[in-house]
Amino acid sequence: MSNTYPDLTGTSFPESIDVMTRMSDLEIEDWQLIYGTNGYYYHYNQGNLNAARMLLETNPSLLSKIFNAEKFNRLHDCIVAVQRYFLSNSLDGTRIYPVTTAILVPPSNARINDLILNGGTGTLVVCGKSLIVGAMARITSLTPFTLNDIEGNIRGADGEGTKTFAVTGNTSAAPTGARVGDLFLNSGTAAYTIAGISNVAIGGIVEITAISPLAGVSKGNIRGAAGSNGSNGVNGATWLNGAVSPISTQGNINDWYLNTVNWDVYKKTTSTAWSLQGNIKGLEGSVPGGIADIYFSRTYSQLRTLVNSNALVAGSKYVLTDYVTKYRQPYTNVIKIADIVQGDTTTLESAKYEPLVLTAISNNKFDVICSSLSFPQDIIYYDFDDNLCEDGITGRRGFIQRRIDTKYIIDAPNDWRTILWARFKADGIQYNYNTMSAGSVYNISSNLYYAIKNGSAITTYFSDYSFKLASVDDYRWYSTDAPRTGMVINTADYAERYTFNMSTTLTTKTPTKFTEINSPRMIKIKGASAKSQSDLKGLANNVFMFTGSSFGGNNAGFNFYNNTFCGTQNNSTFENHLYGLNIGGSGDSNHMGSWSQGIVTGGSFSHNSIGSHSYNSTFGAGFQGNDASIYFQNCHVSDNCQFNTFGSSCSSLKIGSGFQYNAFLSRNSNLTIGNNMRYCTILAWVTNKDFSNYSSIYNSTKSITIQTRAGGTCVATYYDSSNVQQVIVLV
Repeated sequence: MSNTYPDLTGTSFPESIDVMTRMSDLEIEDWQLIYGTNGYYYHYNQGNLNAARMLLETNPSLLSKIFNAEKFNRLHDCIVAVQRYFLSNSLDGTRIYPVTTAILVPPSNARINDLILNGGTGTLVVCGKSLIVGAMARITSLTPFTLNDIEGNIRGADGEGTKTFAVTGNTSAAPTGARVGDLFLNSGTAAYTIAGISNVAIGGIVEITAISPLAGVSKGNIRGAAGSNGSNGVNGATWLNGAVSPISTQGNINDWYLNTVNWDVYKKTTSTAWSLQGNIKGLEGSVPGGIADIYFSRTYSQLRTLVNSNALVAGSKYVLTDYVTKYRQPYTNVIKIADIVQGDTTTLESAKYEPLVLTAISNNKFDVICSSLSFPQDIIYYDFDDNLCEDGITGRRGFIQRRIDTKYIIDAPNDWRTILWARFKADGIQYNYNTMSAGSVYNISSNLYYAIKNGSAITTYFSDYSFKLASVDDYRWYSTDAPRTGMVINTADYAERYTFNMSTTLTTKTPTKFTEINSPRMIKIKGASAKSQSDLKGLANNVFMFTGSSFGGNNAGFNFYNNTFCGTQNNSTFENHLYGLNIGGSGDSNHMGSWSQGIVTGGSFSHNSIGSHSYNSTFGAGFQGNDASIYFQNCHVSDNCQFNTFGSSCSSLKIGSGFQYNAFLSRNSNLTIGNNMRYCTILAWVTNKDFSNYSSIYNSTKSITIQTRAGGTCVATYYDSSNVQQVIVLV
């Protein structure tokens, strides 16, 4: 009995810990003693309590298997004693606050030395402390809220369940770590004696009842009874063959059939239908040293059927036998049917087809890259599913998106061997010999002229203000997308041009020389074939990309404008009216005619001749050994301008540092020259005196500006080392 709680006679808490007998589950042999005739509950229900008590005294093991009022009352008193003790002694002691999420402030009513308990299902971080499930940390400060190190965990170690030991032979000793209640499993190939149980069959289970000596009891078998035999499987596919196509009554579903005349292959897909799967006959000829690919020759319609029915053979090659490029011609909206040989084709069926070799990459899709039997050196990007022209109505048999000639490295984003471009007649503003506006186009005696500056011009000096573009009857390079100011395009009157007009016909398949390029696209050309081009007249708005070697040895005719060379440009001649040329790399030993404008070059532009009236150009670093004729004006030359000769009337030039060993002829004005000017001669301004006689200029490390003032006086202006402006009159 508890001294603290005398009314709770079933417990001795809190003076000592109660000792109670543990309960046990019933065994089979206990059933009659408790529930059977003359059992415990039989006497109890008959009111014969003495007999019931006597039964328990003679069978003391039953006391741990029967729960009665006495045991309930003891448990009741124990629980109540703990509750009273907690209420009377723990409220003012340490409190435990379970949390299931991370908290930033202490719980309400929390005090220093109270505990935070992780009562959640995963690790929590509280005040920088990582608390695993069941871990506790003590509060050391409320403001700021802080915890000390982990003080323990209310969770005990995980218990061990029943272990199963697989054995493959007779077993008479317990394995290490085995306990009563663990199991043995016969996983061998025969019956064994296990834990004293003989003839344990394959899959048999024995429960350990004693460790030493090892003893056990059989607990059944994990193997079920043998199943009944299954039904027979479906017959496999059968190959049939014949000299004609198969008929509906032949074969069974999934059988295959080979036509031994045309080598078509069929598969039976229903009880009455055979479906064509392909053709195993290869192309004519042999493949030395290897095995030829299997080619299936099909029309576009037949290939479309195979694609739609998921019947392509992945990895196989198919020859599209009736491909021809069909497209809406830009600027005309006319549907065109191309012909790989120049001709007057008017219908798709009469066009000369270009067989394409396609590769299946799945049962319903072709690789985008294919090849041509007509042009085996070409890499072709072909979209099988692009089967509508640009009008969204007219059908076509796929479409070539890009074509690359690998021999000459001609790369354009269209079917450049076949597509025709519309080029239109043009007219200009009717000129009445009054004022011209720079950038406009004028019609003078049925010829088009481009104005290069504002002003009035008479016939004698007309070339000072403009340059000739072409005759109004010339279709060569006018398109509707980029006309010049004042240029009028007659969209009803046009001629057709291939992407490249070549000095050899398309039937030779070797385009070695371009006379015109009509597509304003990026064109990639191998350097070797780009050399010694001739008569490059009328090329406009193109970007040339060269590989292998530089572009050179060419003669560019009149009106070569707005073109870009990405590589090196050497040993070429550009006739008059070169306009808007961009050379990405170096330029060497070229000749540019008169009236060139808007030229932009990269580095190392050397040993070139530049005709008269060169305006508004920019030359990169390393402008050396060049001969610029008269009226070299409004140009920018970068650093290291050396060993050059500039003709008379050069004006408004801006030249970078390192200006050395150069010569200017007479009537030059408005020059700005950078640092380190050395050994240069400028005639007329200083009465043939060498600039090196002017030590302040010769030794200057500042930029120098040389100008002609009113009255013809020439002056040099620069800033000295004290950043004070200095002016020297050069007379």
